[in-house]
Amino acid sequence: MAINYPIKNCRNCNNPFQPTCNCQFYCSLKCIFWPKVEIKGSDECWEWTKGKTLAGYGLCGIHRQRYYAHRLAYEFTYGPLPEGLHACHHCDNPGCCNPSHIFAGTPKDNMQDMYKKGRHPGVVGLKGSDNGMAKLTDENVKTIKTLLKYGYKQPVIAEIYSVHRKTISRINTGETRSHI
Repeated sequence: MAINYPIKNCRNCNNPFQPTCNCQFYCSLKCIFWPKVEIKGSDECWEWTKGKTLAGYGLCGIHRQRYYAHRLAYEFTYGPLPEGLHACHHCDNPGCCNPSHIFAGTPKDNMQDMYKKGRHPGVVGLKGSDNGMAKLTDENVKTIKTLLKYGYKQPVIAEIYSVHRKTISRINTGETRSHI
């Protein structure tokens, strides 16, 4: 004989639902998921606020299984991902769950998107701020060169800009950012 638990109101949307056990507090997986996302403007990244991988991808545990949060955001919005496709980020923010920032693509599509934006460490030819991996703007580099000219020490400048001292040394010797 099945147990009929009393009707509850969902803790997220407040809609009444029939729980399948006494410990169920949400009417759907969406109502478990979306409160864990910091939803902002439609063009902004929506950050996953709970557990993350070392690479920064959101992890969501549902029914003793772990899922990537951005994949769930995609599937809750657009439906299941087709076989062989991955949930990829246009914004390159692994913690982002904004469905408008996520697209279905092959691993090759994802790599091409990354290369196109210059966000792969192996990308060559993109200089300064045009390189997506750059931590310093061209304006920062101009200021750093001025500070070096006036005798500021490289470790001090590195600390100010939160970069390794070797980065400042390479700017100083012209090994990098010589075009500025």
